[in-house]
Amino acid sequence: LEVYNASFVDETPGSPAHLGRTVPAKLMQAEGWPWWFWGSDYPAEQTEHLGLTIFHTSNGSFHFRSPAELREHLQPIIVNQLEEAGAKIHSAATKMGGACWNATLVKSAWRRFDSDSTAGFLQQQSLIGEARQFLRNCVHGKNAQEPEAVSFLYNLLSFQGCNSAGPDSQYRVRGGTQAIPLTIAAQLGSRVVLGDPVQSVKATPEGVTLRTRGGQQHHAAAAILTGAPAMVLGINFEPPLPGTTAQLLQRMPMGTSMKLAAVYKQGPWWRDLGLQGDILATSLPRGLSLPEPDAS
Repeated sequence: LEVYNASFVDETPGSPAHLGRTVPAKLMQAEGWPWWFWGSDYPAEQTEHLGLTIFHTSNGSFHFRSPAELREHLQPIIVNQLEEAGAKIHSAATKMGGACWNATLVKSAWRRFDSDSTAGFLQQQSLIGEARQFLRNCVHGKNAQEPEAVSFLYNLLSFQGCNSAGPDSQYRVRGGTQAIPLTIAAQLGSRVVLGDPVQSVKATPEGVTLRTRGGQQHHAAAAILTGAPAMVLGINFEPPLPGTTAQLLQRMPMGTSMKLAAVYKQGPWWRDLGLQGDILATSLPRGLSLPEPDAS
């Protein structure tokens, strides 16, 4: 379970979210969240304004605000096993040669790690139930997919930074990431065509021709396809897609996460309780529920 609030932090001095012991931003940044933490990654400048996060485990629930408080409430054996698993992942990552998604630099270790799923790696570790669930949740948070469906190679590349450290992990977009395509669409106006899927794509030295199911035809110097793999496979390509590309699209699993949004008329009521509005769980408590949202 992962519940995140969409209102981020309350930076108003003396706000309810500041009730209790606060953690200076410099200390929060110096500590750093452990690699196995799958909670929300707030910008550094907001860390000292965070409220308390609720964490449910098989041994009960607790609140935390900083990495040190998180570790303090967990059983030492869980933290130790997670750190040991992290050391094994780091050891495996060093055999990758430091390359990121470069087929010309592939080493024999790549094939070995790609032959195993992330779940296969987890099963090889001597982890107690809670520690194993931590790592499963970590994979869920990174991949939006079950560990059984993601290769260990992919996550090794991710853990060594091949999928991060870019602008996408440094900035938040006001209005949500959907604000980007909505703004572009507003500028393009009537040139944005909805409800008329692409049926075929023909590429020639002179450019690209797209035909839609509605009979429209569009010409361009190039085309960018951003649909889900299953949707892209439903398009007729001329010339056909390279075999390796077609096989990748056939085998690339879609995420299994389910998302819902609850909007409350009274606003972020959790702040009155000094809470951040985030909930994490490795074991769900009985009777867990959220206040009924405003149906209007």
